[in-house]
Amino acid sequence: ASETCFRTGFRTGFLTTHLLSKKVKVNTFLLRNINLKKLSFLLDRTADSPEGIKKLIEKTMTECYESAKDVEIQTTTTTEYEYELSDESLDTVKEGIQDLIKNLPYVLAFNDEFISINVVDIDTDKSIEFQLLETKKEGSLKHKIIQQKEIGNKPILHELWVLEDSNNEIEIALKASRNGDFLNFEAQSNIPRLFLAFPLLDTLDLPFPVIINSKNFKPQEDRGSIYLGESDTEYNNKNKQLVKKAAELCITLFSNLDQRKWKNIHHLLYLEVPTKKPWLDNNWYQEFLKNLIDQLMMLKMVRTSDIDFITINEALIPNLGEKIDEEDIDTLWELSSQFREYKNKIPVKSLARDWAKIIQGWNSLTMDVKNVMITVETIVDRIEKCFNLEGVRKILNEEPDVIVTLNMLYKFLSDVERLDLLDERGIFPNQNGTLKKKSSPPLYYD
Repeated sequence: ASETCFRTGFRTGFLTTHLLSKKVKVNTFLLRNINLKKLSFLLDRTADSPEGIKKLIEKTMTECYESAKDVEIQTTTTTEYEYELSDESLDTVKEGIQDLIKNLPYVLAFNDEFISINVVDIDTDKSIEFQLLETKKEGSLKHKIIQQKEIGNKPILHELWVLEDSNNEIEIALKASRNGDFLNFEAQSNIPRLFLAFPLLDTLDLPFPVIINSKNFKPQEDRGSIYLGESDTEYNNKNKQLVKKAAELCITLFSNLDQRKWKNIHHLLYLEVPTKKPWLDNNWYQEFLKNLIDQLMMLKMVRTSDIDFITINEALIPNLGEKIDEEDIDTLWELSSQFREYKNKIPVKSLARDWAKIIQGWNSLTMDVKNVMITVETIVDRIEKCFNLEGVRKILNEEPDVIVTLNMLYKFLSDVERLDLLDERGIFPNQNGTLKKKSSPPLYYD
C-alpha cells in the first residue's frame, strides 16, 4: 500500500531537492484502479538521527493517507512541490534553473513521456517552453527536434541525433543542426556527459565524445553521478558495463556517419585525463578511453581536402609538444605541406589547430601517438637524409623553391627556440650544395 501511495510523480530529479529545503510540501494525485484521489502532505527531513527520521517518515505516511480525497476522474492532474527557501538556497535555485534550460532539450529527447516542459525564470518571470516537435528515423539514428519558445523572441530549434542499443539499455546523443545537405555539429561542453533520464550534474567534465543516457544506471545517493569506483561491487560493475556499451555505440555512430556531410564532428574527440572524483576509478576510466581511441584511430575522420578523408592512423598531425601555439602550428603546417609525402596526410589547414589539441589530449592519457604526429624533428630528419640540395628538391612539391623552404625552416627553428636542431643537424648547404652542420666543419658567410 505504501508503495502505491508514493508512486505518483517522483522522479530522479526530485530526490536531490532536499538540498534546497529540509521541508517540502507535496500536492499531487493518485490514480488507483478507476479512482482518482488528491493528496497533500509534508516531507520533513529535519531529523538528524535514525529514530527521528523513522518518526518523520511515519508522520508523512499518516498525513498522506489522511489527506486523500476523491476527485472527478476528468480533473487535470499535476504534481507540485513547495519549498521554504533561504537566500542561499534561492541562489541555488536560480543557478539550477539556468542549468535546466541548457539541459532540457536532452531531457525531452531521452524521455518520450514528456511532450513539453515550461520553465519560469525567477528574475524575469518569463515563461520558456520546450516542446518536442518531431521524431523521425534517419538510418540508424532518431532525429529529434525540440523547440525552445519564449514570448518576444524567435523560437530556437534544437536538433538532437540519438542512437540506441538493441536492448534499449543505453543510448547516446549528439547535437547537430541541418543546413541544406550538411549537418553542423554543435558544442556540448556545457552539458553533463551522463543522464539517468535527467542530467547527472557532477559528470559535466567527464571526458567522452557524446552524451550518454541510461535508465539502468545506478546513481549515487545525491543523484549527481553514478557508481564507477574501484570496488568490485554490483553497482560499479553494472555501470561500467553500460559505459562500455556506450563506447561501442559511439564507434558505430562514427563509422556510419558521412563525414562529408557532418561538419566539425572531430570536435567530439577532445579527450584527456579525467578530473579526479571520489566516485570514479580513474585508472579504469583512462584505460577505457585508450581502448576507445584505439578504435577511433581506425576510422576515416581526418579531412585532408574538401572531399578526401583518411583514418587517424594514416594521418600526420602537426605537433610541437606540450605547448600549443596556434600560429606556430600554422607555420609547421605550411612547412609540412611543401613535402610530397606529407601533403596528403596532414589535415586541411583550417583544422590543423583543432587536431593538434586533440592529439595533445590523447597524449596526456599516455597514448602512443608518435606515429600520427609530424614535428620539427620529422622535417629536419627528412631533410638531413637528402644529403644535398638536389635531394631536397626531389622530396618537395613543384612550387616551393628549395632555398625558400630551407630559410623558412631555419627561421621557424629559431622562433620555437630549437637551436639544438639548428646547431647540430646537417641541414645547411655549402657552396657545392652539400648539406652540412653549422659547427663541423664550420660554415662561413661569404
